[in-house]
Amino acid sequence: MPDLFSTIKKSETFAQNELALAIIKGNNLSESELNSLALNLSEFTGLDVEYLKSKKLRISTKMFYGKLLEKEGLMIGRYDSRLTRRINPTDSWSNYAIYDPSTTFMDGSYSSTFFQYLKTDLNYPDDRQYITFNSSIVNRWKLGKFKGRPIYLGEDISRALIKNPFLKIFVAAGYYDGATPFSVTTYCFDHIHFEENTKNNVTIKYYEAGHMMYIDQLQLQKLSEDLNQFIKSSY
Repeated sequence: MPDLFSTIKKSETFAQNELALAIIKGNNLSESELNSLALNLSEFTGLDVEYLKSKKLRISTKMFYGKLLEKEGLMIGRYDSRLTRRINPTDSWSNYAIYDPSTTFMDGSYSSTFFQYLKTDLNYPDDRQYITFNSSIVNRWKLGKFKGRPIYLGEDISRALIKNPFLKIFVAAGYYDGATPFSVTTYCFDHIHFEENTKNNVTIKYYEAGHMMYIDQLQLQKLSEDLNQFIKSSY
């Protein structure tokens, strides 16, 4: 059975070459090409070949969460795809974030620990309710120049490094994170304009975990060691 890292490497090669070209070709893709690509994509994603063909190989993250284990009656987590819950007949994409298994699994322990830290360790006096997830607020965010399009900070990072070539950047990415996928992170930094040697100012570390890699003791230790090394190397 192939291990995680060899599978990741093969899937990245497939996505950046064969699949990318197929998406560009669009309706010009032949039936034989579609069949072959759907078969390969199925091997990497676990999704049904016919389903992939019906979607012309274009699968959104939400489709993936709901379809991967649909036959078992399960939905996988967005923040950590290792976590699952039973699919409910009332499920819809609009309320997915509320009932995301990786959210409900961590929210109680994470929030209570955070509140205890505020009150006990920091003696923070504010008694106002702290809402960890508030979709009504998110929907009212003023996105400025990003309104109506994806938020991309590559140009901002490039300008910041030009202004301050001593700026150091650390990025932690979890292999099982569907909210900020590690491959998207890599792609974004691969397309940032770096001047001189400022590309060396960016450190990206990967973890066998989800969005919150620190909930796993081994990954927490690795994250701590990586951050310590990053800080020391920045002197």
